[in-house]
Amino acid sequence: MSVGRAHLLAEFQRAGEDLLRLGLVVPGSGNLSVWTEDGVVITREGAALHRLTDADLCLIARSTEPPVATPSLDTPIHRAIYVSAGGKAILHAHPAHAIALSFGRQAFEPPDLEGRHLLGNVPVVSPRRSVVDLVAQASARSPVALVEGHGVYAHAPTLDEAVHLTAMLEESAKIVWLRESGPHPPSRPT
Repeated sequence: MSVGRAHLLAEFQRAGEDLLRLGLVVPGSGNLSVWTEDGVVITREGAALHRLTDADLCLIARSTEPPVATPSLDTPIHRAIYVSAGGKAILHAHPAHAIALSFGRQAFEPPDLEGRHLLGNVPVVSPRRSVVDLVAQASARSPVALVEGHGVYAHAPTLDEAVHLTAMLEESAKIVWLRESGPHPPSRPT
């Protein structure tokens, strides 16, 4: 394995371990990709992101030679995001609170200051229509896009930054969940 490939694998491993540790994926779910000069490197279908090996990474090059392993089924979505939004890294995760709050929404607006500052208004798209096109369009407007009832796609210059965006979305969703589901503290007299 070349030094460059070893560095890339380490970046994937760190992001996968962080996603699992933060509860943003379960083993065997989600996917990661990075744009390289050789093509898109994406995790294989069903890869356990917290235990990635070199064999879990598929190069989707500009040639017609098929990859050794079956790339993620989300490969068309990742490629569409690279075309429409740029970025160098994309992740797809399943943060439970964000997914729970995605139903019936067109957008998710974080109520907390940090979430609003980092994420802005997060578009929510329907999985029942052309999801590849809808996620690509939403990603052109926002670094994070939610697919209703399914999960999040985040794009950034690095996988670490995409993990940060996804973690911030989940944190903002938890805040909404707590505000909407728990007893509300008494208001203070003004």
